[in-house]
Amino acid sequence: MNKIILGLALVIMIGCCAFTVIYVKKGAPKIAYVELESVYNDFELKKELEVKITTVQNLRKNILDSLKLQLSALSNRYSVKKDEQTAREFEARKQEYYQKEKEFTENNTRTSKSYTDQIWKQLNQYAKDYGKEQGYTYILGYDGQGALLYGQDAVNVTDAMKKYVNIRYKGGVSK
Repeated sequence: MNKIILGLALVIMIGCCAFTVIYVKKGAPKIAYVELESVYNDFELKKELEVKITTVQNLRKNILDSLKLQLSALSNRYSVKKDEQTAREFEARKQEYYQKEKEFTENNTRTSKSYTDQIWKQLNQYAKDYGKEQGYTYILGYDGQGALLYGQDAVNVTDAMKKYVNIRYKGGVSK
């Protein structure tokens, strides 16, 4: 009878150990974190859109500089002539300048926001795909604002995430 109880206890103990090993191996969440700013800044889409918006902003600045130069010339001409026609032309050009400046500023702001939204949407999708492919339960974002106060370097997957998102963006398949 003692041998049966001892055997049963041994089987239960082995079962509990096996269950614990399986739970720890499969049941414990796999967690990592990424440094959001670093991933964002090294994302190829962000770099491409940054070049686009900078090019457009420089072209707009050139247009405004040209209008400002015309205003300056009209101002000089008016200071010599002091005629009404030059004064009206100066006021019209000044209004055109301020209108263009306002239009360009608003458009730059809208475009910048649109690009930022587009970048984060793509990054979030790639992060989701990366997490699934790598078997993570959670990938936390570290941004220095307090949502994640500390993370061990061993669970920092920032470099792997940067590589992954840029490969995916260029149409490649991750490995």
